Amino acid sequence: MLLIARNRVKDLPRKPGMNGLTAISRPHKLPPPIVPESIEIMMSHAIVRPPVLALILLLLPAMASAFSFSDLFGGGSDSKEKQGTPSTLSAVKAGTPPPGSVSQDTGLVFADLETLFGLLKPPQRKKVLEDEKLFAGFVDRELARRAVVSVAKAENWHHDPRVAYLMRQRSEQVLVDTYLRKKALEKLPESYPSAEQVKAFYEQNQAQFRIGDRIHLWQIFLPVSADAKVEEVVRVTAEAARIDKAIRAGKLSFRKAVEKHSQHAASRINDGYMGLLKLSTLQPDIREMLGKLKENDLAPPVQEKDGVHLIKRGALVSGQALPLEQVSGQIRTLLRKNIALQAAKGALSEIRTANGATVAKERLEEWRLRLRVAESGHKAAPK
Repeated sequence: MLLIARNRVKDLPRKPGMNGLTAISRPHKLPPPIVPESIEIMMSHAIVRPPVLALILLLLPAMASAFSFSDLFGGGSDSKEKQGTPSTLSAVKAGTPPPGSVSQDTGLVFADLETLFGLLKPPQRKKVLEDEKLFAGFVDRELARRAVVSVAKAENWHHDPRVAYLMRQRSEQVLVDTYLRKKALEKLPESYPSAEQVKAFYEQNQAQFRIGDRIHLWQIFLPVSADAKVEEVVRVTAEAARIDKAIRAGKLSFRKAVEKHSQHAASRINDGYMGLLKLSTLQPDIREMLGKLKENDLAPPVQEKDGVHLIKRGALVSGQALPLEQVSGQIRTLLRKNIALQAAKGALSEIRTANGATVAKERLEEWRLRLRVAESGHKAAPK
């Protein structure tokens, strides 16, 4: 995301498609993409296997396992779908492969598609079925995956010892994940948690169920191009100053100024209204500036990397606690996940103990030293 910049714009980095008030908000950190170890092996041979490389690059967003333990239990403590979306649907949202990039002779039949579709969670299945493009992408991703399998097998890649081991490991991981899930759910009664347990958790974690202070904001946005020269920046800055002066002098209403000058489409059709935004998500400089304004005041022009903002402050809405009835469903889901994970860990511990799944400390050290020697030999070998 972009930071406050009150100087030249041309030399600052920027990302495409980022304009409007997003520039004055703090960035939201996204989880890094999951890339299986097998990708490293594939890419190491890509220079001599160009047909496969093209399909690997096509499939990278979709190649994370859909059977990870965290996915089976819905991810972390946040029950919101946007933080627990399986890799399959993420790949669908990323777009569909270009026409002709995959073979049509894949052997894909409805029964296979139905099984794959059943791995998605109900909300995601609903989204895929309601959107023609999402559904097409869902099918195309499976076609592309099968195309990679076909090409790789034709080149006997699956006979490579390392690839064969990874294939067996992935297959066994599905067995591990689904079995531990089964053992966990066996010990999780449907009645858990009770209403009293949900209420107790709510009362002990009030801070988690509170909305912070929010503020209504409007804006007029004047963009600058990605490769803006100094002349363009000066011109846009001067235009913003003229608009600001006209509004303050009463010669131009804010609404008319939005209609005539603002280039932020989403807010322009709503008289410049950006919504009720959390103060905590705004950049510190913007938050401090807004704190000095009164309701309906117009802030001085704010110059960003993507352009100039004329921001109008609205009413401040104080933070408030969310009522128990509004979050009880989320609390119940969270508590069930936590108990299920504990049960799964307990089952895993019991299985390891029963099967003697341990290695003596001396043997561990022996293995480590042998690997170090082998690694040193690799580094010393001529390239």
